[in-house]
Amino acid sequence: MTVSSETNKVTYNGNGVTTVLAYTFKVLAQTDLLVQKRITATGAITDLILTTDYTVSGVGEEAGGNVTLVDPVTDAPAGSQIVIRRNMALKQETDYTPYDTFPAEDHETALDRLTMICQQQVEALDRSIKFDPSISTISPTIIGTPLAGYTIRINVAADGWEFVNLLAIGAYSFGTGTGILVQTLSGNTAIVRTMTGTANEITVTGGDGVSANPTWALPTAMTFTGKTVTGGTFSGITVSGGTFSGTIAGSPTYSGLITFSAAVNHAKGSDIASATSTDIGAATGNYVVVTGTTTITSFGTVVAGTQRIVRFSGALLLTHHATSLILPTAADITTATGDVANMVSEGSGNWRCTSYTRATGAALAATDATISTSDITTNDASTTKHGWLAKVPNDINQVPLGLTGAWGRQKAPTITVYTSGSGTYTTPAGALYIVSEVQAAGGGGGSGNSGGGAGTDGGVSTFGTALISATGGAGGTIGINAHNATASGTGGDINIKGGEGAGPANTYAGLTYSIGGTGGTSFFGGGGSCVYQAAGTAGSAPGSGGGGGADYGIHLGGSGGNAGGYIKKLITSPLSTYAYAVGAGGAGGTAASTALAGGAGAAGIIIVTAYYQ
Repeated sequence: MTVSSETNKVTYNGNGVTTVLAYTFKVLAQTDLLVQKRITATGAITDLILTTDYTVSGVGEEAGGNVTLVDPVTDAPAGSQIVIRRNMALKQETDYTPYDTFPAEDHETALDRLTMICQQQVEALDRSIKFDPSISTISPTIIGTPLAGYTIRINVAADGWEFVNLLAIGAYSFGTGTGILVQTLSGNTAIVRTMTGTANEITVTGGDGVSANPTWALPTAMTFTGKTVTGGTFSGITVSGGTFSGTIAGSPTYSGLITFSAAVNHAKGSDIASATSTDIGAATGNYVVVTGTTTITSFGTVVAGTQRIVRFSGALLLTHHATSLILPTAADITTATGDVANMVSEGSGNWRCTSYTRATGAALAATDATISTSDITTNDASTTKHGWLAKVPNDINQVPLGLTGAWGRQKAPTITVYTSGSGTYTTPAGALYIVSEVQAAGGGGGSGNSGGGAGTDGGVSTFGTALISATGGAGGTIGINAHNATASGTGGDINIKGGEGAGPANTYAGLTYSIGGTGGTSFFGGGGSCVYQAAGTAGSAPGSGGGGGADYGIHLGGSGGNAGGYIKKLITSPLSTYAYAVGAGGAGGTAASTALAGGAGAAGIIIVTAYYQ
């Protein structure tokens, strides 16, 4: 065997994935390899451990073999280098026995080992600092004892090395001339120098850089040409004429009266995406565009008196707060594209909107008309008034019956709808009054007369404790035209009885087959129906009755369930909360024999509308 290659090291970039890394040179044992991980960013080097971190194959092979990593995520992550190099012990362990047959193979292995050791040493020497071969005066011996903070230099005789204190290196000048700081180092003492300039530039005096700081003196008048002033505090400055060009970096603070005798032009800041807390205080300019549609409740913290002109690029909600986000009209504002707000910080994260301009030119609050009850029209349902519309210019929101006086175009009403279950309604902040519409559930339709069942009554819907209660519709009966009394309710300004379900038809198409009756109609729409030889359908509108089921024998079908009652009430001094419950629809009558099931009554509904001044 021979050692035909001078290569004894390979390097790979780690990626946290690759496990098999080839080495392309011969080794005589697994322990002849040193595998190291080097973190590129820090230069930190870690020796990997044989069998624990990696295994080796290809020992004794001229072409080398592979190093297989156990965990590449840990041992060869991205941002690292893996260095594989020959690292043999500097020993010769081949022993020849006198008079034995010459061991050619062992002898060649020993030669290979010595060659590999030589290559290993050369690789280390190649990474060392060396003098030009023509220099023969330098002794390799380092003179002196190492001390903390000392450095190595060539001695005065230029024939060796020594450890020295930095202060013993000698006296050096960093330059000469007006305005240049010159220090002469002698022993451990730094000689203080003064940096001066012309009459309108900076002067530095005093201080030794250790026990005291230098004093910086500014002349009465200064001229800055091509200079950048970064940070600092400026008091009582008057800027007269002149031109400021370039950049004032940092966040300088100007205290005292500052007079600008020319226009001050503010740059537009970078756009800021809307967020719950949109930090316009950190904007890069006084004029900033807020993008997105996220509701904003605060504008960040900045020193009081900071002003921002904010333009909105889309629709979002600005949430009024009496302290932290004070808006005109003391109400929330829904922005539109192109709207502009002038905001002033009051400190501690509090902001006040001093003006708000709609892109359309419309004001936030503008009185449109004065109305009274004579301006109210109603929608008719038989002889009962069950709704109202205001005859107001520009078609503003619906106005409840009974209100008089000024009526302005203000914040849009808040509408809350409950379609099932029970819970608590919370009156929105700023609401002057609420209108509650309560629809009870419809009754289920009855089934056919051949052993079927009656529908159950619809559930009661309520709003507030003992305030408004709408009665559920009665369930349809079995094959009978008669019904229970229709449902209404108590407590409303307007109370409407639910429609009565129809009775069954005695015949269908001249046959003695009966179909069920139609469910009663509620304030919101019609009830369920029935067709030949079919079950009744469920009520289709909130509070409507279920259709009666057919009977395909010689018996009558079921009657339709009654609709639930409807109530509407204006609450002019609303409480902060109200309990509510939405009635469940009545079940349809069960099927039996030739009687088909009745349809279920529809659940009730509660609609609460909050109005603002």
